[in-house]
Amino acid sequence: MRSPFPTAPSDRVQFELAHDSTLFLDEIGELPTEVQVKLRRVLGNRTIERLGNPRPIPVDVRIMVATHRDLAGAVRTRRFRADLCYRPTVFPIPVPSVRDRREGIPLFVRGFREESHGHWSSCAQAPPGDGHPDWRV
Repeated sequence: MRSPFPTAPSDRVQFELAHDSTLFLDEIGELPTEVQVKLRRVLGNRTIERLGNPRPIPVDVRIMVATHRDLAGAVRTRRFRADLCYRPTVFPIPVPSVRDRREGIPLFVRGFREESHGHWSSCAQAPPGDGHPDWRV
């Protein structure tokens, strides 16, 4: 896995950097099986092993994960490990897609424009919040 922190020392992995804190793993449903095995081992043993270092390094990390995949379905089709799927406490937060909430598009556009602080001056103006369902970005 590539580090999301470009300034992170190359000999330290994310779990070691996240010691005593929370690590967010986005799109866990996309993890290859061989990475799922390693993640399961870290979660079960609470240790990591650096390449070339025979001593395990203890880590205390809370893991927060997200995915758009149906993990129960992926377990049934053996694309995701059952022991990894049911290991954490699951607290699903279903978020409908934007296409199912068209009335929110003007709010999204307005929010993105405000966050960009004018960097995207050519961006289309958001319509006056009439919530018209046929409005397209």
